[in-house]
Amino acid sequence: MHLDIAWLAAVVNYSLVAIELEMVDPARQLADLLAPYHDQVAYQGVIGQEPVAVCLGGLASVLHHYDAAETYFAEATELCARGSMKYAEAHAQLLWGRMLAVRGRATDSARARTILQHAHATATSNGYAMIEQKTAAALSTLS
Repeated sequence: MHLDIAWLAAVVNYSLVAIELEMVDPARQLADLLAPYHDQVAYQGVIGQEPVAVCLGGLASVLHHYDAAETYFAEATELCARGSMKYAEAHAQLLWGRMLAVRGRATDSARARTILQHAHATATSNGYAMIEQKTAAALSTLS
């Protein structure tokens, strides 16, 4: 890919696929490419995407780098709140909640439930059907 105005948006889109399909090798490569841009929001023309930190958190989760994932998800959630990016915030929280459920530390299940419930409420009140369905599924797997 050429390093031009569309590059960051394209890498973000590739990352979202790698995250959903839990593709380890692409996740490693994409995380390396995106790391310098963790505090930015990709856009194509006038269409904004999610903060890069959302993708980096998801990619770190795929790679089982859970502490790094948590740092990125916290950064992403803060960026989303500042920018009133409700869909991106709900998506970040979905990925964060899933990561906590997998990581499995003593307090992770309760934190995952809280984060996923917040994402589900945001999705439900704003009509984000995909996030609503995925958070409901993730919540149903928690003990």
